[in-house]
Amino acid sequence: MFMQRNVAYVLLIAMLGLIALGLVMLTSTSAVLASTDMSGVYSNLRKQCVWLGIGGMTCVFLSRFDYQKLLRFAPWMLGLATVLLVLCLVPHVGHRINGSPRWVRVGTWTYQPSEFAKVALILFLSWWMGKYQRRSGEFLKGFLWPILCVVPLFGLMVTQEDFGTTAIMLAILATMLFCAGTNMFYLGTIALVALAGLVATTTYNHERMGRMKAWWTTVHQSDVSLTDDEANRQIQALIGKSDSRQLLVVLTKSDPQDLSLIVRHQPQVISALAKTDPRALTLVVKKNLQLLDLLVVNAPQTLNALAESDPKLQELIAKEKAVIAKGYQQKQALIALGSGGLSGLGLGNSRQKMYWLPEVNTDFVFPIIGEELGMWVTLSVVLSFLVLVLCSGWITVHAPDPSGVLLGTGLTMMIALQAMMNLAVVTSLMPCKGIPLPFISYGGSNLLTCLAAIGFLFNLHRQGIYQTQSAPALASASYSVRM
Repeated sequence: MFMQRNVAYVLLIAMLGLIALGLVMLTSTSAVLASTDMSGVYSNLRKQCVWLGIGGMTCVFLSRFDYQKLLRFAPWMLGLATVLLVLCLVPHVGHRINGSPRWVRVGTWTYQPSEFAKVALILFLSWWMGKYQRRSGEFLKGFLWPILCVVPLFGLMVTQEDFGTTAIMLAILATMLFCAGTNMFYLGTIALVALAGLVATTTYNHERMGRMKAWWTTVHQSDVSLTDDEANRQIQALIGKSDSRQLLVVLTKSDPQDLSLIVRHQPQVISALAKTDPRALTLVVKKNLQLLDLLVVNAPQTLNALAESDPKLQELIAKEKAVIAKGYQQKQALIALGSGGLSGLGLGNSRQKMYWLPEVNTDFVFPIIGEELGMWVTLSVVLSFLVLVLCSGWITVHAPDPSGVLLGTGLTMMIALQAMMNLAVVTSLMPCKGIPLPFISYGGSNLLTCLAAIGFLFNLHRQGIYQTQSAPALASASYSVRM
C-alpha cells in the first residue's frame, strides 16, 4: 500500500539527492577548472543552476500535462530531432568539442541534440507501437516501418561518432519493441546488425580500437607484487645468469607473468640483450605487443635505441604510446577511487582533480566523489540510482495504457543504461566512452533530458491504475505487453 501511492515521493527524494550531490561536486571541481578557462569560480555552477531551473519547469509541466496528448506530436518531435542533428554538421552552426560535431551553439550556450533525440525516439516508439499494438507481431507495422522511421537518427549519430549514445538508443529500441510484442526473429536481426556495426567500427576506426586496447591493458595487465630478492630468484630460475639465448626463449614464449617479471624488475638484462643481439630482440618485440607495451613504460631508452634504424618499430612504438595515453584517464580514475578509502580525503581535498584526471566535472565526476567523500557515499549514489530505477519500473507497470507502459519502459531504460555505462567506464569495466552520470555530471543538455524523463514518470504515476484494499480486483486489460 505504501509503495502504490508514495512511490513518487521516493523517486523525487532519490532524484533531488543526486542533483544536490552534483551541485556540491561541481562547486568542488570548479575552482580548479576556473584557472584554466579564465572563468569565475562559480561560472559552471551558475550555468548548471539555470539549466536546473529550466529542467525543473519542464519536469513540472510534463508531470501535469496529459502525456497521451503529447504523444500525438511524437512524429513531429522525431523530425525536429533529426533536423537538430543535421544542424550539428552545418558549419558555423554546429560546434565541435574534442573533435566531435555533436553540439549546436547559440551565443555562449551549447546544446547537445542527441539528448533530445533519445526522448524523441522513446516518444515515437510509444506512440507508434501503442497505436498499432494489435498488429505488433506483423513485419510491416510491428517492425519495418518503425525501424525505417528512426534509421535517420541512428545514421546521423554514427556520422557524429557518438557511438555510446547510439548503443544506448539501440538498446532502448530493442527493449521497447520487445515489450510491444514484436516478433523475436525480427529483433534478432537488430542484434546481429548492432554486433556487426560494433565489430566494424572497432576494427576500422583507429580511435575506437585504441580505446579497446587501452581498456584491455588497464584491466588485464599483470601486476607482479614481489620483493626484489624474490623477483631476482625467479628471474634467475628462468634465464640463468643473464643467458642471452635463454632470455630470448623466454621472451619468445610470451608468458605475460614472465615478461612482466623480467621487464619490471631487471630491465638491464633487456638492455644488455639489445647491445649483444639487437636484431633478434627487435624481431621478438615486433611480434609481441605485450612486450612492446612493457618496454614503452619500463625501458623506453632501450626501445628507442632498437628503433633508431627501424621505421616499422618506430611506427609500432608510436601506436603503443597512443594506446597507453588513451588508458591514462581510466587509470587515474581508479587511483582516485582507491585514494578515498572508506571515508574520503574530505570535500575539496581531491588530488586527482588537480590536472591529473581529465573531465572531473562531467564524465569522470564519480571517481572524485569516491576520493573526496569515500566509499560509503559512492555506494549511496549507486543505491540512489537503484531506488530510482525500481520506482520508475513500479510506475511503469501501473501505467493506464500500452503507450504509457512503453513510455515508462523507454525512459527507465534511458536513465538506467546511462548510469550503468558511466559507472562501468570509470571503474574500467568497459572501454572509455563519454557518457555523463545522470543528475550529477555537469551539462545542461543531459540534466534537462533526465528531468523531462522524471516529469513523464510523474505523469504516468498520476494517471496510474493502482489497486486498493477496498476495491475489487481489476479485470484483465484488453492489451498486453511483454513486461
